[in-house]
Amino acid sequence: MVVLKPLYRIAEAGTYWWATYSKHHKEKLLITTSIFNLCFFITTIGTPFGIISMQTNNTIILGDNQFLALKEDKLVKANLIAKPKEKLNLTTLLLFNGCILFLNKDSIALCQKGQGKKINVINVNSLKQGYVEQRARGAYITSIY
Repeated sequence: MVVLKPLYRIAEAGTYWWATYSKHHKEKLLITTSIFNLCFFITTIGTPFGIISMQTNNTIILGDNQFLALKEDKLVKANLIAKPKEKLNLTTLLLFNGCILFLNKDSIALCQKGQGKKINVINVNSLKQGYVEQRARGAYITSIY
């Protein structure tokens, strides 16, 4: 089976995408899932070096040039479609999973894009709905860091 385009608005689309893409990474790039976070993958064979974080339909990669070339080659051979690469540098920031990443002179900074501004006090008249909404926002902010 080949994924031709995203399956948005279908409940199982995220699961299907995750299963397809994570299987591809594990089998073709020889990476393993972190025991601390199932969204985090790392190479295990030394070189080439790569770390991948997958969130819903976003992927962020830290890797040496050899790993990045291998990843591109394996995507083409597997006939998987991916968004064009964007590279973080001093003049270009990256958006990832609702966050903004930017490069300072000697560090990388991550800023949450605005979900924190939406956190409110729960209305006691709609306690359950209010709790669910605010809990989801808090969980989202926690997960991106």
